[in-house]
Amino acid sequence: MERITFIGIDTRNRAIFQSLDFKKNFFGCISKSFDYNATERTVLNKINESDLVYFGSKFNCEPMGTSADGVEIILNSKV
Repeated sequence: MERITFIGIDTRNRAIFQSLDFKKNFFGCISKSFDYNATERTVLNKINESDLVYFGSKFNCEPMGTSADGVEIILNSKV
């Protein structure tokens, strides 16, 4: 299980998560958009692991579209 945590909203209003285990892995939600100032709580009230896809190796990149199977969202307060 790869642990990920919310790190922010990208320039296309997508919620982005970064792997805690593999720092170069980024995941995001392409089906729901958020305000740039959306909080972790706001994002996690609307999405879960099944909404995420693999984005690639950097923040703000184009999504690869690969399912994010095997990820677990860890709250920033628990990191």
